[in-house]
Amino acid sequence: ARRYAQRHLDTCAMLRCFGASQRRINHIFLLQLLALSLVAGPLGIVGGFLAQEGLVMLLGQLVIAELPAPSWTPVWVGLLVAMGGVLGFALPPVLQLRDVPALRVLRRVAVQSAITRRLQPATILAYCIGFIMLVLLVIYQAGDVVLGGILLSGLLLASVLLWTAATVLTWGLKYFLQYFLTHFSQSKSSAWHLGLANLTRNRRASTLQVMAFGVGLMVLLLLTIVRGDLLQGWAKGMPEDAPNRFVINIQTQQVAEIRNFFAQKGMADVELFPMVRGRLTAINGASVSEQRYEDTRARGLAAREFNLSWADRLQVGNTIVQGYWWGDGSRTTNRFPYEFSVEEGIAKTLGLALGDQLTYEIAGESFTATVTSLRSVHWDNFRANFFMLTPPGVLDAYPASYITSFFLPAEKNGTLDELVNAFPNLTVIDLTAIMDQVKLIIERVSMAVEFVFLFTLAAGLLVMSAAIQSTLDVRLHENAVLRALGARRRRLWQSLAVEFFSLGALAGLLAAFFASVLGFVIADQVLNMEYLFNPWLWVLGLLGGGVGVGLAGIIGTQQVVNSPPLAVLRKL
Repeated sequence: ARRYAQRHLDTCAMLRCFGASQRRINHIFLLQLLALSLVAGPLGIVGGFLAQEGLVMLLGQLVIAELPAPSWTPVWVGLLVAMGGVLGFALPPVLQLRDVPALRVLRRVAVQSAITRRLQPATILAYCIGFIMLVLLVIYQAGDVVLGGILLSGLLLASVLLWTAATVLTWGLKYFLQYFLTHFSQSKSSAWHLGLANLTRNRRASTLQVMAFGVGLMVLLLLTIVRGDLLQGWAKGMPEDAPNRFVINIQTQQVAEIRNFFAQKGMADVELFPMVRGRLTAINGASVSEQRYEDTRARGLAAREFNLSWADRLQVGNTIVQGYWWGDGSRTTNRFPYEFSVEEGIAKTLGLALGDQLTYEIAGESFTATVTSLRSVHWDNFRANFFMLTPPGVLDAYPASYITSFFLPAEKNGTLDELVNAFPNLTVIDLTAIMDQVKLIIERVSMAVEFVFLFTLAAGLLVMSAAIQSTLDVRLHENAVLRALGARRRRLWQSLAVEFFSLGALAGLLAAFFASVLGFVIADQVLNMEYLFNPWLWVLGLLGGGVGVGLAGIIGTQQVVNSPPLAVLRKL
């Protein structure tokens, strides 16, 4: 927009000579920008529709039902965003064209007041319109004001971090250039010096480009390399004999027969665990309902039934973190007639603590017990684990079914057929097939997200194109002078390659760093697993950013090198 305004300085001066008022000039350029938005808006709408079809193709069989026909709402939103964006961010420099004096027609001098003077109220208002339009768009897409505010805060924080990191990198490049010239280069006309000098000279534009490309590359690295590393690390963290089959709906009268069946098949270590269905109805005498909680998970737990079980010893992967276990010999008397051992995660969600009395409705009867311990449970071991446990004998009066999990090698799959034939009421769950389906879903969804974030890279290319266009006149003049002083085209091509490959490498370095940090946070805080450092992440970030941005930059600046220096100098 600034270059557009600079190119129309002479036009505005001529209009002023012909008697056009400042308001008339504003109206002329305002209509041009509106026409631009009315052309760009429909093109973006068509592009969005095609992108939606591309997402459906990527998701494949995950989207079974046919999607409904698109409504007109996104069309109007797209047009409003186009007009708001153009008017909010392209109009401010154009509004200042009305201040161009008619004297410019007679005196070929730069008119400093036209573009660089302090912002006028109308200019500030235009910027505010663009900012408000972006805020409203985020809130509209989020569907909630609070969520939209969180997203905007996150975007602001991420932008500050990325901008700071990009600024540090570009400042570091300046000192690297000084060190390089001092120790390795004898000439300031070398391709390395010319290329890196362009980056440091236009530091603000370089920082913005590094940040824009860094965001897109970071997301792509996170969804490809880091995602694969996390999945591999999670798979390696599982023991080779982790259970891969669950059998449910085992009736009490079948327990002895099924134990004999597994013993005959050489699987005598398979354990069967009882389950009693019950709904939580009261905590310390206070009724439990969905309305009691604000958290979505807590509301869901309050509305569902629990699987209660009993055990005389702790299972593998269960650890007492508070209180005592009734079978560890740490107490001498029974303080409570009935006891619960509660998983610490659900205790935190429902606000439970040691000493709380929980009342469950089981088969139409009320059962109350006291929380005497909290357990941490390693859910990833794929064993039969429970939120609520009681001592043996407490729930014997209630109807129960049994569940088991075990590891079954591929060569023994026939054992399942024999089990189901002998006990037709059993339900066998194949975890291997489920995990394969989960991996497929993760891959498809990740591909869809990668597809969406390709638009982020496209936005980075647009930012770079705009930066190139904004400095095109300066580049043309500089290269024309260098050509006139004897510089060869090859040297100029090399300097452009150094500039844009360095720009891409900085963006790739930034992307690899933040992708590694986010990967570590996800592994440590979300998945509770060790994050494995992958050096290929940095290699691919540097090479991908350098090659991709470098080629795009060289292609975008062909005019700079190919323009005859004499023709450029004559325009000065």
